[in-house]
Amino acid sequence: MAAPKRLMAVATYGATGLLGALLVLAYQRLERWTCAEARPMNTPSHSFVELQSGVSRGNVAAYHELRTAYLDMEPGAFLPWALLMANRHRYRPAYLDVYYALDGPVDSSSVARHWLSIDPDTRQLMRHYLRKAAGAGDATAPKILAALDSREKLGPAPPDTAN
Repeated sequence: MAAPKRLMAVATYGATGLLGALLVLAYQRLERWTCAEARPMNTPSHSFVELQSGVSRGNVAAYHELRTAYLDMEPGAFLPWALLMANRHRYRPAYLDVYYALDGPVDSSSVARHWLSIDPDTRQLMRHYLRKAAGAGDATAPKILAALDSREKLGPAPPDTAN
């Protein structure tokens, strides 16, 4: 009679133990896999040389992958690639990318002062690419142009006296 009790104990605890052991092994395997395969979100799946070569040839997929990779870099670093796709390949989204690359990062609390703090030549260049984007059918560009026009009509914002 001892044998059936032992089998019952093995069957009861063995199944639970086996399930527990499988879960531990699966977790360890998952942990090794995610650590080995983990990459930062904006890391490209191709080398920068391959992507830049693709952009030079007008490859839209390479352009988007490169644009995503440049999100982790200094503001404006993507400008040469946006200019290349806009000017050489007439790629519509690149016109707006040129504007954003020239604009750089903007703190939402200082947007009103930001536009007027940009030098006139750069503002003119930014407007040029916004007009090209609008002319190519981009729906966002006319809205940005309208906002910039209204900002310029208001004149310079008063200095911040909160300090």
